[in-house]
Amino acid sequence: MDDEFDVSILPDRQWVNLTPNTKIMCVTTCIQDAILLISVYDRLFINLNDAGSRHCTNFIRTITKGYRYAYLLSLSGYGDADMINFFDESGNFVVPPAKNNIHVGEQLGHLAKSLRADAVIPFSSHHQYQRTDSLWAQEYVTPLHAYEHGFPGDIEFIPPFVDVECPSGDYLSISPKQIEIVPRPPEYFGDNWSDELDTQDRKIIDKYFWRKELVRNRIGYINLVVGGKTHTTLLNRKSKKGITFELPRNSLMTAVEMEIFDDLLIGNFMKTTLHKMRSLYESEFTFSVAKYADNGRAETEEQVREYLAEYRRRAGREFIYESFLDYSKSLVNRVLTNKGSKLRRKARSIYYRLR
Repeated sequence: MDDEFDVSILPDRQWVNLTPNTKIMCVTTCIQDAILLISVYDRLFINLNDAGSRHCTNFIRTITKGYRYAYLLSLSGYGDADMINFFDESGNFVVPPAKNNIHVGEQLGHLAKSLRADAVIPFSSHHQYQRTDSLWAQEYVTPLHAYEHGFPGDIEFIPPFVDVECPSGDYLSISPKQIEIVPRPPEYFGDNWSDELDTQDRKIIDKYFWRKELVRNRIGYINLVVGGKTHTTLLNRKSKKGITFELPRNSLMTAVEMEIFDDLLIGNFMKTTLHKMRSLYESEFTFSVAKYADNGRAETEEQVREYLAEYRRRAGREFIYESFLDYSKSLVNRVLTNKGSKLRRKARSIYYRLR
């Protein structure tokens, strides 16, 4: 493998020249996502992927000012790329907020304006579901026409799947053939919902969650329903907060042993029930497990403090300012749960203007 590829780790927030007319810059975030800025002649491509512009909005905006034209590429859509397979404590499916998130173009427009981008190309949002135990989520996949719904007239909308010619800016559709969904049973991927955990599995699971000190200090327990039987990892007897995950053994043990729990959260075949919690982001469960620990290798309280301090150093004052905005946004979202409501949309507009 080492003989086949010349691998370089890009420095953070520094330009790297590839050709006389092309250079790239990587901007990392504290949740282990990365942004790629691509400069081709006098045009800038802002590839946010699914990172957003967390703690670097103004940094990117100052770069954008130096270009004739800037394009935004970003995850967007109804919201199924996040975990939406929730059930209440009575076993009833919880209709996800994605059902009401119809103003996709408006959302993209706000983000583009916050970065001073001139155009938007829908990107990183064209996934599909194939497993028979997640095909239900296909209902919440964003159709291509939805990306223009509510899109502002002062930003250019460029359809997805195009070649952009630089420096002219002309673009041509590459017209890819639509992928036909072929339903596959979970067994095709090594999952059997009837498989049970053994004694060693339970020890591995307990150790995995116990190592995450932020989770252990904030959440009381995690139930794993596997093969119809429940294993409970007790974390903190002082907390009544808990989470129940129901999923196949193979995927669970693969995620735990390879430390890739985030993959379970976006697959939408794992069933999730929250106890005394509003979301998986409460008490920093998702960040502490999937981002700080699995990806960032920071598991104890002290390691996480040092970890966040490094990203705070890189971002400077922008880290504090945007953290405050994000916290305020989360408080508003708890009250305004309907993503399509006028008040929620107005609050979102104010949020992006303040960034």
